[in-house]
Amino acid sequence: MVNGESWIIEPLAMFTNIVHPSFTGLIPGTGAYDGMLYDFVVMDNVPYKRPIVDLYPQYNILQPRDGSCELVYKQIGTTGLRDIETRQIYGATKNCRHQFYQGALRDWANDDMETFGSKITPFFLKACQIDMATNCWFGDVARPNLGNYSFSVGAYDGIVKWIQKYIALGTIPASQTFTPAATNYRDPAHYQDAYNAIDAAWKGQSELMQNWPDENKIMYVDKATLDGYRGWIRSIGTTIPGVEISYAGGLKTLDSYNGIAIQAVPLWAPVLNSLLGAGYHHMVILTVRQNLLFATDKENADMAGENGKVALNIFYWQMDMSFYYQQFMLAGTQIALPEFIVFGQSA
Repeated sequence: MVNGESWIIEPLAMFTNIVHPSFTGLIPGTGAYDGMLYDFVVMDNVPYKRPIVDLYPQYNILQPRDGSCELVYKQIGTTGLRDIETRQIYGATKNCRHQFYQGALRDWANDDMETFGSKITPFFLKACQIDMATNCWFGDVARPNLGNYSFSVGAYDGIVKWIQKYIALGTIPASQTFTPAATNYRDPAHYQDAYNAIDAAWKGQSELMQNWPDENKIMYVDKATLDGYRGWIRSIGTTIPGVEISYAGGLKTLDSYNGIAIQAVPLWAPVLNSLLGAGYHHMVILTVRQNLLFATDKENADMAGENGKVALNIFYWQMDMSFYYQQFMLAGTQIALPEFIVFGQSA
């Protein structure tokens, strides 16, 4: 490849090799920054906005028949309409020639794009995994001073932003929210606080959610909350029953509380510390499985169509001996059934 010439990945290849694998659990996580996105539902054909249709069954449809010949028809379902939208996002970065991998410039100069592509894909996969996870959970397009944070948290609105919106609207009632203690849950003196946080989420369920099968629910917590809960279980001389859940990667055995799987999200703690400052920050989200949505468009990288078939553009510039890359995609999140959310976050 000559100086300034581009190597381009189209949106479908970007989606197949980099975006979608981040939501499947089929690839290695990112350790302390693992966002645990495998239970998100990925909608891959949202170029701008699509409606989400929720069907709420209505009971009491059986009625006595009188002597008349008329039948009185009852409505058997109501629909609540909300939309899921995507937002155009991009990344533009300069890297020195050795930063992708040793020998990148040689492979580029020799036009060995098969080797070049196979070696840089893990680089972008890892980077995208973390950035998509931070935005899927904590993104807020209205957040000011984004340069003050260690993570990407302003590319598109994430689940916490939607939860806060639905709490303000009353869609998620106050009875389904709580404030966990802001203490060190890994300290034996505060194991009880970790247990209380998990128990509060379980008790915060609406009647309809309580009657939902427990195997179809999942409780997301920060890692310290799970560690403290495990410590509390040990302190009373018992063990936590494991539950198996299925996902794209197969079966996964998780800790549980009253039959509900508990999934720790390692990424939450460092992001909460970045957003809120140092301290003991805890968060719990109890919901039904596959209630959290991620939207993108696997066929286009932007809305206007100006650069729609270029999802990743990499080129080398001799003058400063650096690779440059430009990345484009559409992304957004939403909650299918916000009424099926119990939320707790430390003050």
